[in-house]
Amino acid sequence: CYADTASVSVTVDQPIDVFVGPDLSVCVNGSVSLSGYVGGGSSTGHWTGGLGTFSPGRTDMYPDYTPDASESGTTVSLTLVADQGSNVCPAATATVQLAISLQPVVDAGADVNVCYPGQTTLAGSVTAGSTQGHWSGGLGTFVPNRNDQHAVYIPHASEAGQTVQLWLVSDMPGTSNCPPDSDMVELNVVPSVVSAGADARICATDSVTLNGSVSGLVTTATWSGGIGLFNPDNSTLNAQYVPDPSEGGTTVPLVLSLDATADCYLVTDTMLVRIDQPVIVFASGSVNTCAGGSVTLSAYVDGGAVGGHWTGGAGAFNPNRSDLNAEYTPTLAEGGSVVTLYFVAEQASGATCPGDSSPVYVMDSV
Repeated sequence: CYADTASVSVTVDQPIDVFVGPDLSVCVNGSVSLSGYVGGGSSTGHWTGGLGTFSPGRTDMYPDYTPDASESGTTVSLTLVADQGSNVCPAATATVQLAISLQPVVDAGADVNVCYPGQTTLAGSVTAGSTQGHWSGGLGTFVPNRNDQHAVYIPHASEAGQTVQLWLVSDMPGTSNCPPDSDMVELNVVPSVVSAGADARICATDSVTLNGSVSGLVTTATWSGGIGLFNPDNSTLNAQYVPDPSEGGTTVPLVLSLDATADCYLVTDTMLVRIDQPVIVFASGSVNTCAGGSVTLSAYVDGGAVGGHWTGGAGAFNPNRSDLNAEYTPTLAEGGSVVTLYFVAEQASGATCPGDSSPVYVMDSV
């Protein structure tokens, strides 16, 4: 018999190699570039895992991955799987872990009106990807500091009547890949204006109508000062002030004070009321003299009077009519008659009390 032979062909597949880059992190609002390699017994593959988007697609070795919002704050496993085809070698995969950072959420609070001088308590919050933040903007003072989300803000004098913009900016932890977030609140700084009105001068027997005014976020105020009476009360801006008799001859300061609150500080203004004393004058009632003789007069002034002068009579006053104790010499024509002389009190310039006088009757015998 002849010898015979047979042969078989054996195909030996190469092992499949799959590699991915190091673990990564990304902000939920961002994207990250993946890096994969398939070699050996295969040259293609596809990515599995994740709910986000692969661009240009899952079969690209170097896609950009954009996380889904639901993956925020989690770690996602993305696996590169080699396409095995007819290769009989064991399947090959490699996995990269992707940490997805939360995006911070910042709320600076609602816009508010603020007194000047005064303060407001801020209502900021930083949540989600961070819990820390700081305030920027404003020339005023933050108590205890700009890092307190609920700091008390005290406006600067230059901010009165202005709109101040304050920004709350998140401070990001070192492990986060998310950018800071920010939000802005507007403070309308309203000046508190208190006016007590112009100074006044009155007689102690009169009253003065006050002319106070208040504007701003607080519109009420209270009068103080003096020992007289405010009619109807000291909370009425245009009250009447009735002096106490003991205030005659003095200048009384009346203070109008804003009804301050914890957030609207005290503001005051002062007016001065100069209170004149009423005039007091007295002259001796009647005197007798002979024709050709003379008589010594006697007058007295007090209160708001600073002197005076004699009126009436055709005779002579020695040394003059301004002397309270002048000597009066009647004329011959006044003999046998009663001459009425008046001492008229004089007041300082600008005095408000009414003038007064007192008579003396000189009986001139023939």
